[in-house]
Formats: sequence, structure tokens, C-alpha cells
Amino acid sequence: MTDRDRFGLRGSVKSSEMHRTWYSRECGPAACETEERSDVTTVEFRPDGSLQRHWYKTQRLYPRSGQISTNTAMTIDW
Repeated sequence: MTDRDRFGLRGSVKSSEMHRTWYSRECGPAACETEERSDVTTVEFRPDGSLQRHWYKTQRLYPRSGQISTNTAMTIDW
């Protein structure tokens, strides 16, 4: 089984990108706020189906302050 198979992809796929967004609601004594979170996963494969690169980025929006927190991780398999 190749890395490409483990990601559920078939054929000669070179890269794939998946975007997800979800919301959580938190209520305090005065009001409720909805917080948005999202992530992006990008993978690249070699012609033989083995994993070449894997990026993972998360993002979180804080409604009260308007701040955005972003984290990124990248793995390169030589």
C-alpha cells in the first residue's frame, strides 16, 4: 500500500488539498460568541505513490479581539 492509497486517493494523483471549517459556540454570563476554526491539509506525491511533502495549517479567529492565530507545519520526505 502506498502513501497515496492511505490518503484514499486512486490513480496518478500528484497533489491534493483539503479545506475544513467548523464553528463552536461559547456562552459567558453576558453573551454568547461563535468561534471559527479552520485547517488546510496539502499533500504531494512522487510518481511511485510515496509521500513527498505534507503541509498542515490551522487557523483560529477570536471574535472579541478580532485576532487570528495561525500555525503551519511542513514535512518533507527526501
